[in-house]
Amino acid sequence: MAGDDFNLEPDIPYKTTSFGKTLKVNLFRPLSSHKATLLYAHGGGFSHGSRKDKTAQRLAEKLCREGVAIASIDYRLKTELSDFIPKKARAIEAAQARTARVGMKINPNY
Repeated sequence: MAGDDFNLEPDIPYKTTSFGKTLKVNLFRPLSSHKATLLYAHGGGFSHGSRKDKTAQRLAEKLCREGVAIASIDYRLKTELSDFIPKKARAIEAAQARTARVGMKINPNY
């Protein structure tokens, strides 16, 4: 994808989490000379959101005209079990197993 003032290099992997999730970056590169790079971490309170949000696109449309690249990143969200205290993670996993036996599902992401 390209805008009038940038090229987009999407889905560049930069890290794999302990859960095996690959974190990626979308890089918006200015067509003009490159002066700086802004690291953009999406909003969402560390519980939701994506590097693909519309704010990154809007930033690219404005800042790439001025020669500023935008690196819009994914990051680990606090909803991953590994971010809980291990004792709490074990309790959640045990509750998931118990409820699965009766056909229910607990999702710690909500």
